[in-house]
Amino acid sequence: MQKLNFTIGRFQPFTKGHLNMVVEGNAPCIIYQIKPAGIPETLKGYKVAGRVVKKESVQRVIDFLDNPTGDLTEQEKELLKRPFTNELIAKELDIVKENTPEIIDIVYVSNMFEAVAQFNKFILDNQDKYEPQYWMCGEDRLNDVNRIYNSYIYTGVELPINGVKYENVISNIEINTGKGRTEGISGTDVRKAIINNDKSAFEKIMPKGTGVLFDEFIESYKVFKDKLQNLIKESQMMSLKEYIIQKG
Repeated sequence: MQKLNFTIGRFQPFTKGHLNMVVEGNAPCIIYQIKPAGIPETLKGYKVAGRVVKKESVQRVIDFLDNPTGDLTEQEKELLKRPFTNELIAKELDIVKENTPEIIDIVYVSNMFEAVAQFNKFILDNQDKYEPQYWMCGEDRLNDVNRIYNSYIYTGVELPINGVKYENVISNIEINTGKGRTEGISGTDVRKAIINNDKSAFEKIMPKGTGVLFDEFIESYKVFKDKLQNLIKESQMMSLKEYIIQKG
């Protein structure tokens, strides 16, 4: 029986650190990529990490994009982790899969729970081939992973997909962070390479073969920043409009 791992993340982008983690599981792995929602046209009703995003927070993220120093709130950190389009990350992951025998599939999901349920269904449908071994995750995601693990996996509750509940066959899976964070390889390091237009640094951080996407990452990053700046402009225009209406 073949052991099988899985990992879940937005992977903005998927770095060598993520790749090392996958390989360190010492078994084939399915990657579940959470497709982040795009930046809206207005701040009205826009929420990240369960709270409404304020203009001041958007401005701090924009400032951080230009100069990655100082501390951000947890919400601002989450907003910062959405700089690249789903299409670009899909192109990158296709290259990573092609060059990594340990990765047997890339599956796109909307949230962490959906990924867990999909992995459970895969094991259920392939019990003659695979048995679950590890949920591979970064150390920075342990709190989120433990929450899902303790609420759904370990307890053995049935896991639903589209309203249909399926037997839990992954309750014996373990959480594994591999050898831990790889020094000098992070999303922040990738952003610095992009800001500095440093393709050499980018290729040292990113998996083999993904350097061909460098220009696309630069363009996607610029579009992300432009959308954030438009949120600020839109907010200022709305404030002015409300002021005029009040005075009128």
